[in-house]
Amino acid sequence: MPIATFHDLCAGLCQGLGPVPPHLGPGASAGDGPAVLQLSIDGVNVAIAPALLPGDEAGATLSVEYGAVPPAREASVLEALMDANLRMMGAHAPAFVRDTQGCIQLLASWPLAGLELHETRELLKDMASAALAWRRDAEDPPAAPPQGYA
Repeated sequence: MPIATFHDLCAGLCQGLGPVPPHLGPGASAGDGPAVLQLSIDGVNVAIAPALLPGDEAGATLSVEYGAVPPAREASVLEALMDANLRMMGAHAPAFVRDTQGCIQLLASWPLAGLELHETRELLKDMASAALAWRRDAEDPPAAPPQGYA
């Protein structure tokens, strides 16, 4: 089902993922309201806020909490995340950032016009799974990078 407004996105995600849809102010669908949908997917904090993209296109900004950087591996982890950011360049490309508490967040923005509810729910679940895998690797790093990873 196509998504027309930020409210439709929130209601559809809540219907498929469980929480009660939040009350959204009248400006939320235009991107100028204070509404933010906060979800926990398998223990991963996800926040979705309305966004006004270039060309006045209605969109959504997503934040997925990956977690803290292990102090002993800080330099290598941050270097890998910067490399990932360079590889993901392009329109609406996601980016890893480090917040003021030192936690890694994945940020992304998309136009609402291109989103389908079912695909968006699955994408959020996949992003939560990736964050959980990152956390496991941060606690117990693999001996070698996965095949195909440079």
